[in-house]
Amino acid sequence: MPPVGWKAIRPTKARDAGGAVQCSFDKYSVPGGASKIYALVMELPLSGILRSGGITFVLKASEAQNTKWLKEAASQRDFFVDLQSLPFYKV
Repeated sequence: MPPVGWKAIRPTKARDAGGAVQCSFDKYSVPGGASKIYALVMELPLSGILRSGGITFVLKASEAQNTKWLKEAASQRDFFVDLQSLPFYKV
C-alpha cells in the first residue's frame, strides 16, 4: 500500500485492489497534434520508506478480456522508482 498521505491527483479515482491501490490513467491530447497520451499524477509524501528508498509499481493493460501485466523489460520485474536521488527542500 502507498504511504499515509498519498493521493491520486489526476484522475482522482483510486480503489483498493486487495492490498494494493489501483488507479486509472487519464487521456490527454498532445498540443498541436492528433495524438493522445495517458497519464496518472500522484502525490506521495516523501517520508518514511519513501525518503530512504522508493516506490514499486506495476502497469496493467486491459482490452476486453485480455489483461497484460507490463514489467521492466530487462529483468521482467516490477517497476521501481528510486526516490533517493531527488533533491529535498524544506518549505
